[in-house]
Amino acid sequence: MKLSVFEKEIILTRNEVSIMRKLAEFDYMLDSFDRDSKNLSQLRQDFVNKYTQSYIENDMNLDDFVVGKGNKNSFCYQLEFNLARLGSIRGSNSKKFGIYYSQDEKKYITTKAWARKNINESFSELKNAIIEIIKLGADDSKESIKKIDSIPLSSIFKYKILSVYYPNNYLNIFSKNPLSYFLFQFYPESNFKKSSIYEMQKKLIEIKNSNKIIKNWTNIEYGNYLYYLFKNVKKLNTSDKPNRQKNNNFTLETPVDPEI
Repeated sequence: MKLSVFEKEIILTRNEVSIMRKLAEFDYMLDSFDRDSKNLSQLRQDFVNKYTQSYIENDMNLDDFVVGKGNKNSFCYQLEFNLARLGSIRGSNSKKFGIYYSQDEKKYITTKAWARKNINESFSELKNAIIEIIKLGADDSKESIKKIDSIPLSSIFKYKILSVYYPNNYLNIFSKNPLSYFLFQFYPESNFKKSSIYEMQKKLIEIKNSNKIIKNWTNIEYGNYLYYLFKNVKKLNTSDKPNRQKNNNFTLETPVDPEI
């Protein structure tokens, strides 16, 4: 039977117990970490209560969706800015949303994948794609994930949607670089570069569920905790080139308790 890259990684890491670091090794950091459970939960719930599938399909107009028009309650603005503590998708331009409004050009911009006869047709099809992502995301099977990954929107946008609507199934880390970095902290001799975003998320969630305390946290709290533990992940996107972390020179971090 032919094994997938991810299945091979699982077998490999099981044979490398001696060099695997466990999440429990960093439990001394738990007391200084603010989970902010209530506020994060309310932020998420308010969003999904407003942006139901029915609302998106029947009531959400173009300006309720795009960034760039000054609407801080729009679907995309909220996901990128208001819900930033549920996982960051900042650092890339507005093309990730498929359609956005350009203040410089004073018009709506549609990416090539969503270019149709007119903006209304583009937006209608894009809304249908978002509804499809939400529907498919409820069943996080390989088949559903494959269909989601084939939708021509940026991965960070799609996986932010999945994390917000299904926080028990997905992790609030949406791109391969930070996912690779966090996995390296636990499996420094394993290579997850060929794994998908979803596979890497699931591996990190597996690590979470092995910890008797953290397994009871939401995946949003856990994702934020990983950023708290391994702060050098921020160097992945830094403009400070001499200190920028690259996949081939990741280093292990030992978290330092700020209260000591």
